[in-house]
Amino acid sequence: MPSLFLPSDVTAKDWSFEQEFTVFEVKIDSVTGADFIGTRDGQMVYATSKSTGYVIVQLKTIPANVSLPANFIRWSGGIPGVNQLQRKVSKTNLIESGEDVIAMFDSGEIKTKIYVFEGEPASKPVNINITVTQNNSIVPSDAFGVVNISGAWFPTQIYKIYYKDKKWKFIFEEISYEIRWGIHNRGRTDVTSGNMNPFPNGMNMPAGSTQRQRKLQAKSDLTPDATGRVPRTSYWSSALTIRHEKYHVHDWIAHHTPKILEAEIEIENEEVGVTLDNLVPSTVLNDKLQDFNQIVRDKTN
Repeated sequence: MPSLFLPSDVTAKDWSFEQEFTVFEVKIDSVTGADFIGTRDGQMVYATSKSTGYVIVQLKTIPANVSLPANFIRWSGGIPGVNQLQRKVSKTNLIESGEDVIAMFDSGEIKTKIYVFEGEPASKPVNINITVTQNNSIVPSDAFGVVNISGAWFPTQIYKIYYKDKKWKFIFEEISYEIRWGIHNRGRTDVTSGNMNPFPNGMNMPAGSTQRQRKLQAKSDLTPDATGRVPRTSYWSSALTIRHEKYHVHDWIAHHTPKILEAEIEIENEEVGVTLDNLVPSTVLNDKLQDFNQIVRDKTN
């Protein structure tokens, strides 16, 4: 018995033929391997994450036992399935702009769109990249040493976005700081050892100063006063100054590293529901950058 697809706006009694026809409809049965996001302009939109396997668009006929004519359904997008009622889209490659998968037949069409986004990566802690370099040119003219945390408030940060269960989720991948430190003698004489012989004359000390006078002045210059400040009027110690500045560097790293890990937890707990209006992952991520940067600043303040 021949078959006839009946348009939705026409009933069987409107048709008159000399031979008997089977009246049937073609509808979508299921879409597996992806999440339904919504319908836009008559097109059903689905999203999934990159993996092995396929998104399968399955149609059905009503009634179910209809024998379709060859090539009755013509497809665009995707690859062939087991028969003309089925179409597949591979999930092994990203399809971040979406792929239109359309079933076309006489008097109708069924439209779907399939998105394949990055999936959840393997879990690993944020990469904290800290570069420490000595640069004596950064020391102000009124200081003997300085530590400069370049980017301490605005470090270089890398975030990534992925799709999971109809939500956008985020990865705090990397943060980079550059710590520069330096020292400067400001004309003071460097005391490299208490046994220097002869003991050098200090800055602005009389040329005829005795060895004892020089050593006493050096001792005074390198002994902290009541406020903890080292006078350094004539002498200084480059070794002690280096140790002091490196202490600040290591103290900063020790304090900030766990705080960065706290920021990572908070950022990676953030999520945004996926809708028809936010299907561009790069835009979603860009919209969150200011929030993420603020989280890092609040934690490391």
